[in-house]
Amino acid sequence: MVALEPFSSYPAILTECMKHGRQLRIDGGQSISTWLRAVAYEGLSDVSYISEDGHVTGE
Repeated sequence: MVALEPFSSYPAILTECMKHGRQLRIDGGQSISTWLRAVAYEGLSDVSYISEDGHVTGE
């Protein structure tokens, strides 16, 4: 079983985001759209980028 929890701000802990003013706020009537791509990979210890078509770049 795999569970995915997308988040919009870094770091993923809300209270830490708020300390740095990085939290996402969605006001009434506002909408936000995005895309999510889940990719399985192996052989990398550090991922620097995942393209929209699922290509993983890293070391």
